Amino acid sequence: MIAATILLLAVVCLYGVPIARTLDRNVRGSALIGAGFLLGSGFVGLEMFFLSVLGVRWSMTAIVLGALPVLVVASGVWRRQPPPLHRETRSGGFANALLNGVIALPIIGHGFYATWTGLHEWDFFGIWGLKARWFFEHGGIDWSFVQRSISHPDYPLLVPLLYDFVAVAGGRWEERSLGLIFTFMCAAVILIARDMLIEEGFAIGTLAVVFPALNMWVGLAEGAVMAFGCAGLLFIRRGSMALGAVLLGFAAWSKNEGLALIGAVVVALVIARRWRDAIRLWPALAVIAPWLITRAVLALPTDFVDGRVFHRMLTRIADPWTTLRVFASLPAELFWIAVALVLVIYVRAAWTRERFLTTALVVQMLLFFAQGIATRAEFRPHVSLTMNRLPQQLAPAFAFLAVVLVFPDLIVGARRRAGSTTPPPN
Repeated sequence: MIAATILLLAVVCLYGVPIARTLDRNVRGSALIGAGFLLGSGFVGLEMFFLSVLGVRWSMTAIVLGALPVLVVASGVWRRQPPPLHRETRSGGFANALLNGVIALPIIGHGFYATWTGLHEWDFFGIWGLKARWFFEHGGIDWSFVQRSISHPDYPLLVPLLYDFVAVAGGRWEERSLGLIFTFMCAAVILIARDMLIEEGFAIGTLAVVFPALNMWVGLAEGAVMAFGCAGLLFIRRGSMALGAVLLGFAAWSKNEGLALIGAVVVALVIARRWRDAIRLWPALAVIAPWLITRAVLALPTDFVDGRVFHRMLTRIADPWTTLRVFASLPAELFWIAVALVLVIYVRAAWTRERFLTTALVVQMLLFFAQGIATRAEFRPHVSLTMNRLPQQLAPAFAFLAVVLVFPDLIVGARRRAGSTTPPPN
């Protein structure tokens, strides 16, 4: 079933390509492939959600018929668009082929890791996989089961719905192949970052993004919110608001942190003085609105929003040394130490050249720490459990930011050294 799943996910990518070109006529190359897969996945999940809302039992026939109107409209709009703007790139040749091969190897390794055994994390068995298996057996979303879920009933349903899409297409529930969804999502982020770094003139910087993008929490929603969220941030940084906003909406469909990321992006756009772009972010809210309405109608409880959330936060803030000791006890990772050093050394460049991306990432990271302070679970175990996962949702975007801050100086320095060694003319 693994080979069939690979083929199925490739078809999902083809489904999303015209949607991506409809949202941004200038997206092309590897970014088009990556955005195509992410958008195809998101729209397949939305379609299965609305099939259940309409009371239609899941089947491949129903899914294909539901996808046709979106595909026809997207293809029609795409064909009526003016030609894309010319974009100069500096890729090609043996060096580019070698770099592609180096990038492909860890992605293939991630695919082996994701499918070597069945998905084994507790959150898969207790949240994402449990919901998906129940829905698959039910033939659609069982709304009563959503309300009585044993853990996090308020979590959005895109990840379970993607599991169910693979299961419905294959005709049976088979957990090993489900891990490939995350490999494809990780690869999509890498492809998008690669295309944008080619535009910047330093494609070699993609190597810095590869390993942070290969999220190892296979089976959980971290990989999905990372892929949609980081891809959305990178497209918005480039000015592709419609495409970036829709991707952020799907990040919110993946996990609650995706909804927080939309707020962080609004703050970052305002601070970056991109007020009109903040208004143009409305597609993100349009995409997530059906789930927010569902959550309100079903009265699904949320962990952090209760009558004592501010009391918990004030209590822990009032004892700063204990709180800081808990966060300081987290193991230091070389990647995050390197990112912190880059931001400290290049703080001026981060503010002047990359104000939007820097602000969005810092604000979202602060929200991660805030949710730790606000938790109603036991403080120290909760922080230890979540803060080794949540920051990974932003890791590829942080790596991209570090590359675009550091590489211009490296290139300028190399050119100066090359110029200093050039003998003077006779």
